[in-house]
Amino acid sequence: MLTDRIKEMYGKEVADKYIELLNNHFIYKNDETSLANYCASITMYPWLIGGTNSIGGNSKAPTNLKSFSGGFVNMVFMVSSMLSGACATPEFLMYMNYFIGLEYGRDYHKNADQVVDLSKKQRTLDKMITDYFEQIVYSINQPTGARNFQAVFWNISYYDKFYFESLFENFVFPDGSKPDWDSLSWLQKRFMRWFNQERTRSILTFPVETMALLNLDYLTRIIGYMKRVSNFSQPRQQEAAKRHYATVSQL
Repeated sequence: MLTDRIKEMYGKEVADKYIELLNNHFIYKNDETSLANYCASITMYPWLIGGTNSIGGNSKAPTNLKSFSGGFVNMVFMVSSMLSGACATPEFLMYMNYFIGLEYGRDYHKNADQVVDLSKKQRTLDKMITDYFEQIVYSINQPTGARNFQAVFWNISYYDKFYFESLFENFVFPDGSKPDWDSLSWLQKRFMRWFNQERTRSILTFPVETMALLNLDYLTRIIGYMKRVSNFSQPRQQEAAKRHYATVSQL
């Protein structure tokens, strides 16, 4: 019925193109009610230097951890309102790590138990960080009218050192500094532990977590579970060794 209508309005060539795109999964039958793009993985750098001006907003670029956390939520909602599918922000924890470092030093993770809150709550740095996790995750998991009262479909990435360096070796923040792997590694693990624990208290669908790994003792997914290859049986390790994985220089 739909192809007949397309053919009637735009001709057979366009109708045939529609069938081709459908069969090759460029578009999906269940997404025909929306003309928006499907999924997107975005770089946050334009937002880091110019706020949301480039996507029609009026918020300024983040300057500290507090404005980063609030501005990030707004930015993700704005981008997601233009999409039918997921919005991935693979730089999320790297940027958050940058702003934590600006306020508490690049080695902040070594002093996470220190009290840094002068209010009556007397929170430690670790508690301050997890409170920002809570603000961001719970805000993004709220239903939104722009997405038919569903939550934003949000993805993030975790990296091992090899994968991280292959992507961000030449990355520079606006102030000229480079990402710090040691503190980022700590922050990634802290977010994982916090998120796992938080999901025992509340139903939190997002973020979807992606493991980006190039470690020699890499992880592989078996029926939905991540497991180190070194923990497999010897025959399974031999089978895994026959597979081809791109090296850092090939990426």
